[in-house]
Amino acid sequence: MNALILGGQSPRHQVWVRQVAESLQPYFQVVTFLDYRHWQGDSEPDVAYEMEQASKLAATLGEYVIVAKSLGTVITTRAVEKQMLNPAQCVFLGFPLEVVNKTYQDIAAKLASLPATTVVQNTYDPTGSFELVEAYVKMHGNRRVNCLETPGDTHNYIDFALIAKLASGTH
Repeated sequence: MNALILGGQSPRHQVWVRQVAESLQPYFQVVTFLDYRHWQGDSEPDVAYEMEQASKLAATLGEYVIVAKSLGTVITTRAVEKQMLNPAQCVFLGFPLEVVNKTYQDIAAKLASLPATTVVQNTYDPTGSFELVEAYVKMHGNRRVNCLETPGDTHNYIDFALIAKLASGTH
């Protein structure tokens, strides 16, 4: 089994995807991640472009899981629905409900296409509290999508041991 990591919108996720990759190394044969094009400049993310890039990376992986944070959850959900990505399972961190409701309303209908997925959400994540994200997922998701509450009031997800356990199935 292999792993593909998709970070969030902020360029600081260049470090985060590498930290996650390091935590996943003992559990997977190949661990790779996508460096988004917009991290190199001041441009806005191009979700369609990043979906294509993620698809190209995934094509080399065989069976794989996806670990995605924030914007990465949007990229993953859209790409799975379009059959550009076909992960065995997903771990989503910090589902950006506020942004999804404003900019990516189509995600609601696409949640049903996801494979077994765990959405890890901090209790008071400023982009969407656990309570609101869980209600959204239950309303629009499928039985294969489960939510896991973690304590916190930030949009940071740095419990790399937990991420590794969830992604590798060793929990």
